[in-house]
Amino acid sequence: MLSPQAKIVKRILRTSSNRKTYKKSQIDTLRRNFDRNLTMMFPSTTRGIRREHIADVPMDVITPRRVTKRAVVYVHGGGFVVGSTKSHRQHIKRVANLCRAKVYAIDYSLAPESPYPIALDQIQQVWERLVADQTVDPRHAVFMGDSAGGNLALASLLRFRTRNIPMPSCLVLLSPGLDATLSGMSYARNADSEPLLSRAKLELFVNSYVGDASKQDPIVSPVFADLHDLPPMLVHVGSDELLLSDSQTITDHAKRDNVDVALFVGEGLWHGWHFFASYVPEAKRAMKDIAAFVSRHA
Repeated sequence: MLSPQAKIVKRILRTSSNRKTYKKSQIDTLRRNFDRNLTMMFPSTTRGIRREHIADVPMDVITPRRVTKRAVVYVHGGGFVVGSTKSHRQHIKRVANLCRAKVYAIDYSLAPESPYPIALDQIQQVWERLVADQTVDPRHAVFMGDSAGGNLALASLLRFRTRNIPMPSCLVLLSPGLDATLSGMSYARNADSEPLLSRAKLELFVNSYVGDASKQDPIVSPVFADLHDLPPMLVHVGSDELLLSDSQTITDHAKRDNVDVALFVGEGLWHGWHFFASYVPEAKRAMKDIAAFVSRHA
């Protein structure tokens, strides 16, 4: 049963959700609104954050007060089109504090100005530099991403495997969007239960990112990928999400390919529910579960 806090947040999100048709001409407005709304809902200071460029890619580097040798490479969500380390600041700082890890949160270039595979190229450049400079030890490193950032995190590891680039110790995916074809059953089944996303919004985001590539390319849509030789993986998703099928499918395929994988489905929860850990007990417990996973593997 949902907590009273989760019920209240879900009701507010549903009331404020906008399900109209979206156009590319609105992207600048969507970006401004996304950053403004998330920083208002989840205020955070810049304490412990240093702005850097690594391999010419901008990022926030977050160092918590209690830090171990662990490192998290964090890839923010936003449908490939919106979002930034600023919009995700409170959440990313929570990751750093709970995991006792230095976090490298990448401000990759957004679509449609920078379509596939530009963001993936930037993430790879950052990772190779961190490893080559011995700033990060892959044995104690984690890749983590939410929503579209989950797609980019998993797709990055698929590219690392093919290119013989060192792998991180584990992977954490939060409400990941892994199917550019939007073909899973939950896209129809959860159309009325999902308070934040709509198919119209997802189609704008996916089309902006994919560009001239194939939506069935396994690096674009990891649900079509062979996952063998990937590190242990933790997947969190809400039962009411449009993207639920993506997490279920990737978990099934990981098991098929002998990858150590764990799936947690938050009953009655919505897309991006982890952000509400300050208010919602289910999200707070989930973040502690993520930290425990990271501590076991990194």
